[in-house]
Amino acid sequence: MDAWLNSPAASRAVNAFAVELVVRYMREAAALFDGDYECAMIFLAVLETNGRLNIRLPAFVDEYADVRVSIPAEQARPISRQAVAASLGLSRETVRRKIAALIEKGVLVADHRGGVITTRGVIANETFLAAQKRVIGYVRQFRLDLMRHARAPGL
Repeated sequence: MDAWLNSPAASRAVNAFAVELVVRYMREAAALFDGDYECAMIFLAVLETNGRLNIRLPAFVDEYADVRVSIPAEQARPISRQAVAASLGLSRETVRRKIAALIEKGVLVADHRGGVITTRGVIANETFLAAQKRVIGYVRQFRLDLMRHARAPGL
């Protein structure tokens, strides 16, 4: 697999298909926030940070196979507004305003440990679940494109 990825032809194809996947994913994410790409990126940054440690635990796949089950708030890793701003290259003021709007909308909540986490269960609402289903389709297409057009071995 590493030799394949290091070949110039595969690298170019993988990059092209990855860009297509990211654009489709971001379009889905922005649609959840009325076309506001900054809110979508901030939400995704918070969501990713909240679950980063948990998703790599061996039991995660079994315990949270049902996407409607959120990890307990105590297991979510909060992220500060400043860390969100730094990770996304956005101004602290923009992030502060957007997070305030996301809290008001009910998708983020201030955590007692500092920072913010996603509201428990937010990803289980029907709109999020439908978007997730479409994203899974995009990932499947990405895999097929790598196999068919980039000659990916063993996928």
